[in-house]
Amino acid sequence: MRRDGSRLVRVLYVSAQDVGGGRFNGYAVLCAQESVDGFVADMAVWRKRSTRDDVFDLRRGWMRYANAVAWRIAEPLGLDSLLGPSGAALIGHPAFDAADVVHLQVTHNGSFFSIAWLSVLSRLKPVVWTIHDMWPMTGTCQHAASCEKWLTGCGGRCPRPLGRSPLDRYSPALLWRAKQLIYTLSNCTLVVASDWMCVRVERSPLLSQFPRVQIPFGVDLAAFSPRRRDAARSELGLAEGEHAIAFRGVAQDKDNIKGMVWIERALRTLRPSRPTTLLIVDDGSAFSHLDGQFAVRDLGWLSQPALSRVLAAADVFVMPSEHESFGLMAVEAMASGTPVVAFDQTAVGEVIRPPEGGIVVPAADPVAFAGAIRRLLDDDELREFMRWSARGLAVREYDFRLYLSSHLALYEMILASRRDDSLPFQPATGRD
Repeated sequence: MRRDGSRLVRVLYVSAQDVGGGRFNGYAVLCAQESVDGFVADMAVWRKRSTRDDVFDLRRGWMRYANAVAWRIAEPLGLDSLLGPSGAALIGHPAFDAADVVHLQVTHNGSFFSIAWLSVLSRLKPVVWTIHDMWPMTGTCQHAASCEKWLTGCGGRCPRPLGRSPLDRYSPALLWRAKQLIYTLSNCTLVVASDWMCVRVERSPLLSQFPRVQIPFGVDLAAFSPRRRDAARSELGLAEGEHAIAFRGVAQDKDNIKGMVWIERALRTLRPSRPTTLLIVDDGSAFSHLDGQFAVRDLGWLSQPALSRVLAAADVFVMPSEHESFGLMAVEAMASGTPVVAFDQTAVGEVIRPPEGGIVVPAADPVAFAGAIRRLLDDDELREFMRWSARGLAVREYDFRLYLSSHLALYEMILASRRDDSLPFQPATGRD
């Protein structure tokens, strides 16, 4: 019960994993639930990495073997996320029975969860589904790029097959039709984080039927803060007056959307006026040849405290992604008082609200990208102004507490509409 005597809302988050991606897959909400009056959460995952008692591992007993069999059938046929059996373990779990709302997060990262379970789950419980990328509205693509076949059924030969099956050229059409049938039999409320994603959901012949709300992702404003700047620079060994450029690096054989080719080209043309260090999160192997022109720091994958130090220490955070449905690291950078440079074709441009949170340049233009970085590094007054305007934007729109309260309000509205059919739930579809 709440402090005022009203009933708690109990939510079950479902995702591929807990700790990995925890900033956006429900795990961070789970960890913060004690700070929210009226809210209790559990989590069901396929790969559990935490030691929390309220996170349940679905990969147990016969389910592990059933999934292996399903994968061996699905992969050669190109049946991406259509045969995963873990919904059976989910429905049979006590946490599912106790839940008032089931909130699906990243369920297509692997073959563990079949989208077909959506129709079953939504007949048993109110379902909320956060749309993290375009996969729910395409045959198989997480980001459709310039291809618009997702608007008409993904028919014909797929121009960008993702798997190794010889059928992957044609299976997207089958999977698109399967999703269409499943969604027709389902009922859920969608959550999107950006206008960019909201527009695509509205255009989708598959998803436009569902009610949706727009809730931007939030960040911990105490953990990501410009107040950490001096200490963070000292811990990283950055000299006074030295510049630092931070970004996420992705291995060349894995990068298909993060734009490593564009940042590499931009950096090659950049001639810094002061000693400058590249602070590369995740995988900086593609930038080792720039050592000499810059001091290259390949930092690997970082915990949240380590990431917050890097972002606070940097003078500029660059996000050269070709496709982004939100851009959480850009928000974390702004909260840390670090302006962002990004391309204009993704949701990042919308999220950073240029010139408030940074600079946006035309897509796939490394010269313009390098120019924006140089402008911020060379203009101390502009960079200082943007440090505080970016922080102000993060405080105003991306506070994690706002993210939590918005979700709780959504759950309460859904449950209220189910209790009283005369008050149908009519969520907002964009920013005010």
